[in-house]
Amino acid sequence: MITRTAQRFATLRFMFENRRHFGDFIHAMKHDANPIWRAPGRWHDADIQRYTGMISGVVGDFAEIGVFEGETFAKLIPIAQRQRKSIHAFDSFQGMDDPSEFDWRPKGQFAVGGEDGFRKLMSKRGFERHQYSTWEGFIPECFVKAPRDISFSFVLLDVDNYQPTRIGLDWAWSRLNVNGVMALDDFYPNGDREASKAIKEFLRERTDFDIVDFVNFQLALRKMG
Repeated sequence: MITRTAQRFATLRFMFENRRHFGDFIHAMKHDANPIWRAPGRWHDADIQRYTGMISGVVGDFAEIGVFEGETFAKLIPIAQRQRKSIHAFDSFQGMDDPSEFDWRPKGQFAVGGEDGFRKLMSKRGFERHQYSTWEGFIPECFVKAPRDISFSFVLLDVDNYQPTRIGLDWAWSRLNVNGVMALDDFYPNGDREASKAIKEFLRERTDFDIVDFVNFQLALRKMG
């Protein structure tokens, strides 16, 4: 298990490799002084509330790309409703696609029984079908099914593997409105596989973002104009 100290050393190394965002990482690490305990691989309510609070005045829908059993998606639905925004779930609902040379998770991991299985899980959580939209398929197939003019104010991307993360980043970022927030899971600054590889490539290629948070190996970016 990677300790918090190891995380900080890895972050410092990545900062020095990418000096133009040095101040952003420093700001994010200061915020990490927050004593809230966070479970690995899960989005804490306080973080979700903070990120979505930042975009309450930004035009655009909510999206979660990679929803698994809907735990976080269920937290986002009422927030989207309060902001009078639609919310979208993008997922194969059949688990992982074939792994690439940079991945290790087997095909089918995290399956929930298809789109119907996900809807049943959401029904158990108290949400009806009309309260959200689902776009089924492996990436990028699920994106093709969505309206061409769709735009977002908040995106949560958590698909683990390299290629879907890379494609998902580019697709969602191009539809994220200025001042919108994108939250990314599984970012290990010292890693060069899976989602970490895709996120590091993305950060090095772009200049139109600020880093607003980095905690629990989860990175939040705000899109700049």
